[in-house]
Amino acid sequence: DEPTNHLDLETIDALVHAIKGFKGGVLVVSHDQHFINQIATSLYVVGNRTIVRHSGTFDDYKREILKARAGNEAKLDMHDN
Repeated sequence: DEPTNHLDLETIDALVHAIKGFKGGVLVVSHDQHFINQIATSLYVVGNRTIVRHSGTFDDYKREILKARAGNEAKLDMHDN
């Protein structure tokens, strides 16, 4: 959980290198977007009692969420008028 907390950049880079070189699976829980983008080969989002697998990068997922929120806000604005 939050493996990059309290690490300097050099140590984070070493951790990224170690994870990329590891032959097994690794489950990482982190809010560090840069770290996730460097190591993730799969992204699972947990919330609302569900687990959803997203293909693509964390940045792709973030764009999806922002687009969905913008669409929901537009719908709310239409209902207010």
